[in-house]
Parts: sequence; structure tokens; C-alpha cells
Amino acid sequence: MKKIIITFIFLFVAVNISYAVTTRSSYIVEVLVIQHKDKSAADELWPVNNTKPIPGLDKATLVKDKPPAYAKFNSIAERIAEDKRYKILAHKRWFQFADAKSDARPVRIKGEENAKPVVDGTLKLYSKYYIYVELNMQLREKMRKDEEKGDDASPVYTLKEKRRVKLKQINYFDHPKFGLLVYVQPAR
Repeated sequence: MKKIIITFIFLFVAVNISYAVTTRSSYIVEVLVIQHKDKSAADELWPVNNTKPIPGLDKATLVKDKPPAYAKFNSIAERIAEDKRYKILAHKRWFQFADAKSDARPVRIKGEENAKPVVDGTLKLYSKYYIYVELNMQLREKMRKDEEKGDDASPVYTLKEKRRVKLKQINYFDHPKFGLLVYVQPAR
């Protein structure tokens, strides 16, 4: 009888461990990228030729679709669009698994190609007991091209940050020139 109970306990534990190992948590991620039109951030300016391209940008999964009508940030985006101090550069929403940091794939967040300020970069969502977001974003303000030097004189602003995020709460990542609202919720 003891052998049967021990065998049953062993099988129960083994099945639960294998289920825990093979089960991946899935999330819905929503991002709203906002430009601050305040002119006081001039000290954060880096010339284009001194900025490095974002690593892994070409391998990141590009989010193309616009968020559905029931997206969390739709009403917030409408209110921000009415305020002349801010400009919405991108609004994206997607489904994603939260893998270990080494296995997590970055997602590319890219604004409109023909917009005056262009935002481009990556967001990596991963799990390590908690959920983390790793951002590497650049805002390029299209200006003039320096004909004499052959340089593009467009300033580039970089936001690079890694942070633990709380589920079902709005998380704000800030730079003097732009910011990101990030919302992560478990997928059902």
C-alpha cells in the first residue's frame, strides 16, 4: 500500500512539474508613445552620427496593426490628441508570451514613416519571477540636411530602460522629449 501511495505522489509531482515547465504565460501588451513638445530638453540632444543604431532592430517582430476599438489606451489617446503640448507618435497592441530573458524576442515599435518626428525601437517583455519590460527607443526629429558637411542634422533622443512592471496598471517610461505608456495584462 505504501508503494502505491508513494508511486501516486511521485507521478502527481512529476506531472505538475512537467506542466509548469511547458506552460508559458501569455500577455496582451499595449503601448502609447507620446512626444512632449516642450522646448526645455535641449541638453538631451545627441547628433545623429554619435547615436548607435538599436541592436537587434532588424530581428525584432514588427507590430503593424492598429489597436482595436476596445483597447485600453483609446480614450487616453483621444484626450492626449486634443492637448497641444503632446503628440501621439505610435499606439500599438499585441499578444505575447513572457519567456525567460534569454529566450524573449523583442517587439519593434515604429511610428509613421512620413511623420516629422519618427519613433523607432524595441520593447522586450520577459519573465523572471516578475514581468519585466526592457525598452530601447529612439525619437528622431526630422530637420534639415547639412549640405556642406553631407550630414543629417536631425537630433536623436534615446530612451533605454529596464524595469519591472505591474500587471493591469499603467506603467510610464519617461524622457524629457517623449514617453511611453505601457499596459500589460494576462491574456485569457
